[in-house]
Amino acid sequence: MTTKAPPSLGDAPEVELKTVREEYAAPQSRKELLIAIERILAGGGVQKLVVQYGEPIRVSRRVKADAPGEAIPEELALDEDIMAATRNAPMEALTYSEPLTPFEYLLRSFNVLFNRKLYPKAVLVNRTSELESWTGIRPLNSLFTVSIFEYKEMPEDSILLVGAKVDDPDTVALSLRLTMDRKPKRKKTEQ
Repeated sequence: MTTKAPPSLGDAPEVELKTVREEYAAPQSRKELLIAIERILAGGGVQKLVVQYGEPIRVSRRVKADAPGEAIPEELALDEDIMAATRNAPMEALTYSEPLTPFEYLLRSFNVLFNRKLYPKAVLVNRTSELESWTGIRPLNSLFTVSIFEYKEMPEDSILLVGAKVDDPDTVALSLRLTMDRKPKRKKTEQ
């Protein structure tokens, strides 16, 4: 016969949670904004709170699985969080003195991550069409199997190659900033 030990102080039953997205109208003054943020945080479970000028307040919140509201798919949660995580991680501009084709530039950039024991987590661009134009590949849904995310905050001529540690894939460890040259450099071939 086996007996189960009674729960210890501080033990909590496991609860299924889901992430939901909420939006709140942007307040008109700084004081109203602070009050709104305090009210939102008091609701508990806040994972992310985004305040941008002229936009509604966006909130991602963890709630019980049976609570009202539709769960955010994991891909959308990654899409929302990757830019914020990238802003908080080290970033390096990656340039080369010799002329490189877009593919040589990209392959060397991926190699920089691998040499640092990082793996490519995401590629961030302003518009995928800019990357397609630069590489000459259409449609471009991923870059060497790495998902591409569009952010209007990104400069049009830049790519961020986001790297994470293999043993901590949820944390952005480094971003490499690449510049898309509008006139891709070609190596001269000997005739």
